[in-house]
Amino acid sequence: MRKTITIFLLVSLIALASCHKPVRSFKLAFNPMFGSSNLYLNKTYQAPDGKYYNFSSLMLYMSHIKLIHSDGSMVEVKSLAYLSAGNSADMNIPLSEVEGSYTGIQFSIGLDSIQDNVDPTTITDTSNPQSSNNGMYWGPGLNYLFVELTGAADTRTTPQNPIEYLVGTAPYYTTVQVNKSFTVSSSGSTQLTLNADIQKIFYGSASAINVIADPYTEAQTTGIDQSNVPYGTLAHTFMTDFSQTFSLQ
Repeated sequence: MRKTITIFLLVSLIALASCHKPVRSFKLAFNPMFGSSNLYLNKTYQAPDGKYYNFSSLMLYMSHIKLIHSDGSMVEVKSLAYLSAGNSADMNIPLSEVEGSYTGIQFSIGLDSIQDNVDPTTITDTSNPQSSNNGMYWGPGLNYLFVELTGAADTRTTPQNPIEYLVGTAPYYTTVQVNKSFTVSSSGSTQLTLNADIQKIFYGSASAINVIADPYTEAQTTGIDQSNVPYGTLAHTFMTDFSQTFSLQ
């Protein structure tokens, strides 16, 4: 009788192993654009108003990436990711594999209060999004930079007017929801492509940013929400318009 049970258990385990679901891959690919064109650093793009833009850096943090169920409930698939348009390896975010059908994603631009207070000098793993190697730490009190966008922009075909939009600190932690139905299957691979039309930052619904008159947000490095002064308003406008650049394909 014991032999029969043992043989049955072995057969069952073999059957379960043979029916094991194949390993799948699930990732979010970040794809910056300028209008209808893919955006590459150190390449010049022309906006509809005739201005020319050339970007030298685009870096940001995305935190608490969640998938949205049809009933509105959410499941978190990544707590924090660092994205850099200058490194293709940083443009693909591996996500936890959660089988099912979804109606969109939600994420925040920046770091939450706990993440923002992590000292990067305590991190030895260079693959950690908060590693000091990423150059996204302002220092104690200011903590981490949420978004960096730099380059040049003006009416010349080879723009010379420097632009530098650096935004961080708690008042600018911004949550984004992007709606589009998709399915994560039990086999094969699933890739979500998150487009970000950077042109919309400068011609967004909050207000158009005049890159000639307001080329910098550096006043925000004080860490104070200066919403009643031009650069405080500029940082708010930048983050509001940036949050509206995203779409899923």
